[in-house]
Amino acid sequence: MRGLWTQTGFLLIELLIAVPIFMLVIAGIITFMINLYGQLIIKDARVTMAQQSQSAFNSIRNDLFFARNFAERPNSVMVDVNGPQGTAQSWYFNTSPATLIVYQVALDSPYQSGNRQVVYQNTPASGNSCSPNVIEMNPPVLNNLIYYIDSNNNLRRRVLVPDPINPRCTVPFMSETCPTISTRIQQDSSTSSSTVYCPADITLAEGVTSFTIDYYDSNGNLINLSTGGSPLQAEKITLKLTLSKTIVGDTYTYATELNVKKMNKGDPNIQ
Repeated sequence: MRGLWTQTGFLLIELLIAVPIFMLVIAGIITFMINLYGQLIIKDARVTMAQQSQSAFNSIRNDLFFARNFAERPNSVMVDVNGPQGTAQSWYFNTSPATLIVYQVALDSPYQSGNRQVVYQNTPASGNSCSPNVIEMNPPVLNNLIYYIDSNNNLRRRVLVPDPINPRCTVPFMSETCPTISTRIQQDSSTSSSTVYCPADITLAEGVTSFTIDYYDSNGNLINLSTGGSPLQAEKITLKLTLSKTIVGDTYTYATELNVKKMNKGDPNIQ
């Protein structure tokens, strides 16, 4: 009787064929996973840039709801030792990239609050007071909001609030901000001052490669700033923001724009 021989393993030639095929399959799976991971990273970066842009513009739109003027420089009464050259007046609207300067009517609580009130100056010398029947005869307190690009390509917001050297009927809810959390000297009167807490500027967006501003007059015409036009003449602005992020040597960008029309009557002579 002829004996039976049973194969219990792989022949060498079978291994020589199977192993390369197996390695090709593994390499294909690894390549697919790497590409999939890369696509997820790119998608996440684009989503993040879109969210940052939208969040930044939502914040600016909310701030500008009570805008009184778009300005060339901060108001002359403002003090900012952290300005570009150590003064508030060294902020300027047409630096490169653009800087947006806004005069905002001060409120005593967030604008979303149903019982918010405008903060008025107390000017008894002119016969006005903080009595409810005459309080609106006083001029409103104006905060200055400055949107700028810092050295790390971040879009940030600086808040300047007039020191209470002149009496106010109520206290603005917004505080003056500084580049980082610190303290600052506040002038309380012509003869006294105090040290007060200064929160950090808010970062609105990171990785900014372009931030531009177009100003339009009440007729919708673009104001030519190079021929004597001024942001003070503007009733509407268009902000354009571009963010970028580099991933594995490739740069991806996201661009968006915002149109904002001023709701409050401005004063072209306010500076």
